[in-house]
Amino acid sequence: MKKEFGIIITCLFALGVFVGCNHSGVSSDTNNGNDVTSSIVNKEWHNDKANHWHLNGSEKVDFGAHKFVKDVAKSKDATCVEKGLLVETCSDCGFKREVVLAMTDHTYVENKTKSVAATCDTAGKIVDECSHCHLEKVTDIAALGHNWVADPTDPANHASTHTTNGISVDKCSTCGEKRENKLDMVPHTWVEVEGDTLTTASGKTVKKWRCECGTYSYTMNVYDFDFLSPGSNAVGIDGYTPGGDVGNAGGIRIAGNGSVYWNFPIVAEGLVQVSIGTNPAPTSIGGTKIESKNTIKVNDAVQTLIPQGAYNTLPITVGQFDELLFTEFTANAEMVGKEAKIEITQKASSRLYFGGVIRVTIIAAK
Repeated sequence: MKKEFGIIITCLFALGVFVGCNHSGVSSDTNNGNDVTSSIVNKEWHNDKANHWHLNGSEKVDFGAHKFVKDVAKSKDATCVEKGLLVETCSDCGFKREVVLAMTDHTYVENKTKSVAATCDTAGKIVDECSHCHLEKVTDIAALGHNWVADPTDPANHASTHTTNGISVDKCSTCGEKRENKLDMVPHTWVEVEGDTLTTASGKTVKKWRCECGTYSYTMNVYDFDFLSPGSNAVGIDGYTPGGDVGNAGGIRIAGNGSVYWNFPIVAEGLVQVSIGTNPAPTSIGGTKIESKNTIKVNDAVQTLIPQGAYNTLPITVGQFDELLFTEFTANAEMVGKEAKIEITQKASSRLYFGGVIRVTIIAAK
């Protein structure tokens, strides 16, 4: 029995040696029809980041690039809020590598429920939302602004006359909104009424004028004032010609609380318009806005200045004389049987120069 067991052990050992030799790298190859065998001394794989090999002594054999296969269980995709991880293993040598994956960009899709379209008058916004993490990105949109186009078909359109302002209607081609533009009145074409000259109680001359539209006006040279307040340095300057308007050489300077007024012997009652400093152009030294520095009265009632007219085109420094350019205002004046008094008071720390004529136009007589 012992003899048979020994024979079995011997056979198994011999078989093990044969199998071990074959696993350890005894391999056959064909070289010109002859079998070639080689014995690999180191059975383990050697590798770097890119390749693997066996060693036959000092010689690298079975050299080749890694064949990476993704380890799905350990890998994780990157998202827009978290980095990912790629785990791979070489199917030949078992070499493993891990790569950290950068976060991805957000995938924005417009949320039309939250977005607001811009209009001509109001701003809008575009709200984009990430389809993965729902982060919102808001883009402001400025109001579009109206695209105004003249609308000649609107019944409100009408031309200006000598006494009324016209209207021009524009329509927005985007939203349909309309706006009305006030047009300047047509300037009167004054023609002097011959033989109808008036004279004030102090002997000043007042001329009467008529426009083709039937409106009348009265003028007096500005230096033909009836009163200049005592104690001020306000003076009349005969021959003062700012702008060099021939025929209207007279002018006035009012300063330091000076007052001046004119009397018009107009036998009329109703709404009048007063124009002062019409020719030549006025100027000013010091001070700020004429509206805040001066008081203008008609028959002792303070009136509101409405600066307007042709002198907007002249080189007058804003802040020095802003803007008694064609100072016109309307007043309900009682003028029956007495002279109308028109008065200007220049407040302190400012000087006012103007020349030409002062004109009173009858807008609506009672």
